[in-house]
Parts: sequence; structure tokens; C-alpha cells
Amino acid sequence: MTLVLPALWAMQPDALTALADALRRHPAGPSAPRTDPGEEPAPYALRDGLAIVSVRGPLSKEGLHLGSLRLLDSMRRLAAALGAAAADPAVRAILLDVDSPGGTVDGIEELAEAVQHAAAARPLYAFADGLMASAAYWLSAGAREIAAPATAQVGSIGVVSLPGRSRARWTHPA
Repeated sequence: MTLVLPALWAMQPDALTALADALRRHPAGPSAPRTDPGEEPAPYALRDGLAIVSVRGPLSKEGLHLGSLRLLDSMRRLAAALGAAAADPAVRAILLDVDSPGGTVDGIEELAEAVQHAAAARPLYAFADGLMASAAYWLSAGAREIAAPATAQVGSIGVVSLPGRSRARWTHPA
């Protein structure tokens, strides 16, 4: 099985290396993003009028699962969660709860626009729960305010290019 990874990543280089290593070592190989709604978490948690949208781990446009393990969070899922929260009359404000090293360049501009649209409908805040780097910081920049504990790492927008003409390939040993 061959997985084609995007060539451009807005992600911390060491996190990208760790992701590539995990792909090489995993015995199951990659699988398509889940479409069964029973397997997907709720788009956001609602607490006293606050919609909490969780942004965890590396990000890509479609996401990526290895068996039951989610290696890449889906930017499209996050954009849909933001749209749902912005349209929900029970939501008074939205919080992006972020712990992510970043992700692919492909899809991040659209997700950042989804953040801006949600922020136009409801007050939107971001919280760096450990790490908010590169593409994760990019999407959070549309928040009214970014909060972080003293030990969090925030910032570092940069692009890492994988070797090869335009895409890197990972082949699962069959």
C-alpha cells in the first residue's frame, strides 16, 4: 500500500519526522478517513454556552487513520465543527483548544477562513494547551485572543518541504 503525503508542511520539523517514522513502523498501514458517524467524536463540546473545538496533533486536509489510531486530525472536520458551533443558537462563544505542532499547507488557508467566519458569528478564542505551532498557530491567529500557560510553546510559522519532486511517498511493506 502506498500513501502519498503532501510535499509542503507548516509543521515543526521534529514532529514531521516523528510522523514519518510512525508511518514506517505501523504494521497496519494507513486507512481512509472514517466516514461512520458512530466512530467520530462530537464536533464540539458545549459547556455553559461555550463550544469547545479540540485541535489535537498534526493536521491535514482529510486527516489520516492507521487502524484505530488517528495520526492526522482533519482540517475539514475542524472547519465543519466551527461552522456548526457558529450556527448553534445555544453557543455564545467558541474556544479552540489547541495542542498541535501544525500540519499540511494544503487546506490550512481554508481552515483559517472557517475560523474567521466563525469569529464573525460568535466571539472566538484560542487556548494553547501545550503546543500551538506553525499551521496550528496560523488557524488560531483569527481568534479574538490567544491564551497560553507559561510552559506552552506558541508560534513558529514556517514551511518544511519533503524531498522529491512534489510529493513524498510512503510504501507499506506488504
